[in-house]
Amino acid sequence: MTDNENVFRMLDIFLLLCAFFLSLSLVSADLITDQLLYENDFILTKDPLNATAWEYRSLIFFNAGNYQEAIGAAQKTLTINPESEFAWHIIGTSWGNLGYYDKADEAFDKSLFLGSSDPGQWNKKGVAQSKLKQYNEAITSFMAALEIDPQYAVAWNNLGVTQYNSGQYDDAITSFEKAYQIDSDESLFMSNKAQTYLRKGDLDSAEIITRLITVKDPGCVPGWFVNAEVNFLKKNYNNAYYSYEHGFRSFEKDNTWYYAGVKNIKITKDMDAVTSYYESVASNINITDSWDKTIIIDYKLRRYNDTLISYDQLMVIEPDYKQAKEQQAISALNTERYDTAQSLFQNILTDKPQDSLVLAGQALASAHLGDYLGSLNKTDEALNFNSESAYVWSIKGDIYALYAQFDDSIQSYDRSLAIERTNDVLLSLSDVQFRKGDYLGSIVNHLHGTLGI
Repeated sequence: MTDNENVFRMLDIFLLLCAFFLSLSLVSADLITDQLLYENDFILTKDPLNATAWEYRSLIFFNAGNYQEAIGAAQKTLTINPESEFAWHIIGTSWGNLGYYDKADEAFDKSLFLGSSDPGQWNKKGVAQSKLKQYNEAITSFMAALEIDPQYAVAWNNLGVTQYNSGQYDDAITSFEKAYQIDSDESLFMSNKAQTYLRKGDLDSAEIITRLITVKDPGCVPGWFVNAEVNFLKKNYNNAYYSYEHGFRSFEKDNTWYYAGVKNIKITKDMDAVTSYYESVASNINITDSWDKTIIIDYKLRRYNDTLISYDQLMVIEPDYKQAKEQQAISALNTERYDTAQSLFQNILTDKPQDSLVLAGQALASAHLGDYLGSLNKTDEALNFNSESAYVWSIKGDIYALYAQFDDSIQSYDRSLAIERTNDVLLSLSDVQFRKGDYLGSIVNHLHGTLGI
């Protein structure tokens, strides 16, 4: 086993233990919302005209995806405090998520009217526009924020994400680099940059960045997934498998940190972290029965104010989790983790029961585990969904080859090559021909597969 593999395995064991213990505190999103509303109700019974509490109520509903309720709470805020920029922002973003873009723009204009000299207001509007795929308008908003404050790292990052989503990869890389130069403690800036290099096809640059990220910040979820995809594309399947494992486990661990109450007030992805943070605050206070209720209210209201003041939306290029699950399963298959691969493919099939490629992958894993007939049945099922899949035919050839059914294997490979000619299948065909004794045919196909002709 190489030193690199030893490091990955040690990290794997460590993260597994962390994930196990931290998962004990995992709380469902619905439960969080209910508890936060209960807490908010308690505060409003003591002070029904507290604008900050109503602002936070709108935030609770927004995080839960209850946009109409979020708008209602924000409008209540405005009856108490017509100067609330935050309330107009919640209204604008909620209308945008509901598809009412004219109402969203109107709300953002009112928010900016109240704070047009505040770069944070331009950043918030830019984020909303970017999420609505109004990329040119979003770039204008971020540039307005940066004209006011050229050292606004989050705005540089969000500008980069918008440029990335609109296909301006070189500009995006420059923006992410500026963000990181201003705030080198935020690893998400560099994971966004690595993701951009990946989409450009510069795998080496992406890999260099993600190696630095995962050492400096092992909890940076996007960094692990970019590193995993780079290794997957380079066919370094063992490293890819472990990086996907770290990515998924870090994702779960990142959620549980909030509930354990060990995160500071810092919003790293839209506004979700606020909900998670307050869940930890609420839990920590609720178990302290000796506290006077007035002190609790004052404490929570002060935390409300602190969070709303520090609120700043930072955009992240999200990993494609569905693709990551499939590539992790393929990586497991290619590194002879057949039980794991079969389980991973089965989990994917619960969401995609008619996916021929996933069925074929599970079929090959089953074949290696000794289920010959079952594996062939799965490939037949996959071909029923897509009879012209070169990949599925190649997998069927692999299964036949595994059980020394050479004629059937050659026939399957030929069918695959007739649909799509690939070097890997040519080399597999060459191997079967050699094992059957067709040395001339084996040499010819080996040369074709090696030289790509």
